[in-house]
Amino acid sequence: MLLGYPESSFTGSRRPPTKLLPYRKGPMKITDVKGDEYELLDLVSRQSHSVHVSRIYPFWYDDTRIDPENIALRDAEEYVVDRIVDDTIDDRPKKQWTFKVHWKDYDESEDTWASWNDLKYVEALHIYLREHDQGHAIPKSHQKLMDKKPAIPKKTSTESTSPLVIEKSPPKRKR
Repeated sequence: MLLGYPESSFTGSRRPPTKLLPYRKGPMKITDVKGDEYELLDLVSRQSHSVHVSRIYPFWYDDTRIDPENIALRDAEEYVVDRIVDDTIDDRPKKQWTFKVHWKDYDESEDTWASWNDLKYVEALHIYLREHDQGHAIPKSHQKLMDKKPAIPKKTSTESTSPLVIEKSPPKRKR
């Protein structure tokens, strides 16, 4: 489904906020219907929108050739990271890390550098960090068990550094 923009109080028309945007947002997926109120799922942001039926338009496509999610990404001007090609990690703090990104459906001449903050929640970066033994740098909310640094066992106060020695008391003599 395509979603028309709401009527503007200034112009009285249903135009996009800027002339560079398409006339309708989408495609979107219908998740629920309550009378003339439709619940639509934005395929890019994964946010749900409750809209009146008068703002909904059909999205016709051939499902063997077109993926609605790719159309939505293109219209939203969002790009998908295919893989990470290179990095500038060295001994720098994480906030200064940059990564060379290869974008999905683009050739290598279009690769760009992106910062840690822009990529820290992207799965392609997590795969790259795991391959380069930097899994511990992945944000904790996205870490897997293998990403965590192995904990060094701490010695408790009852443990001693010397080997355990059991002292025997001498046997008692019979009188």
